[in-house]
Amino acid sequence: MRFYEEVDFLPKLPDYFNWTLEEIETLDNGFPYEDFAHTFACYDAPKELHDFYQPYFNFDINVGYQVIKKKVPVHKDIGIEEKKWNYILTTGGTNVATRWWDCGEIINSVVIKENVWHSLLVNVPHDITDVDSPRIAISIF
Repeated sequence: MRFYEEVDFLPKLPDYFNWTLEEIETLDNGFPYEDFAHTFACYDAPKELHDFYQPYFNFDINVGYQVIKKKVPVHKDIGIEEKKWNYILTTGGTNVATRWWDCGEIINSVVIKENVWHSLLVNVPHDITDVDSPRIAISIF
């Protein structure tokens, strides 16, 4: 089972989509749970960003700017069958880790680098730790 994998079939994010947090927060937040707004948000990406990455997939994709402001507790991603692809713009700290869990035990952990496309297994319980500044990513799901 591959929890995390760097991928090379997606091109680097064009510079004109490397938006600031202030620019991103002007977009619509597509994450429906208001209780978590202070921790996590997924802002709808502009159509141009969606259209840039759609040709690399053989199914319809959603593209968003993911913003994590605090530690995200153990969870499975809602509405995503297996995995998603992320491109970290800012890591959110020097040692932010994504960890996968089984029966209360950590079974895998990774500190993800900036500016590298990767896939994440999100239908297995996982958390994000040690966030001390906004973690910003492009997310395709």
